Amino acid sequence: MGVLQRIAIAYLVAALCEIWLKNGDDHDVRDVNVDPESSLLRKYQLQWAVTLMICIEFLLVLYGLHVPDWEYQISTNDQTTSVSALKTFLVKCGVRGDTGPA
Repeated sequence: MGVLQRIAIAYLVAALCEIWLKNGDDHDVRDVNVDPESSLLRKYQLQWAVTLMICIEFLLVLYGLHVPDWEYQISTNDQTTSVSALKTFLVKCGVRGDTGPA
């Protein structure tokens, strides 16, 4: 997936958390604003728990998944001899947790 698709999924998850993870006493219009005595962290504790779980899962996949080296072949046609040959390319990954450029 591309960057925009991942951002769209993040917005979808955030919207679903906001819809489904509301406290039972949030039906009153006066209670929509955060009161000084109720902390913002306490009011949205379920959303914070989901956020923490998603971050932990992302880090586990990023640093726990090993990406092996791989290769692919492209057939090349020589116009002068009309012989088809396979050209092999090696993609050197063999890393875990690398966020640098490809």
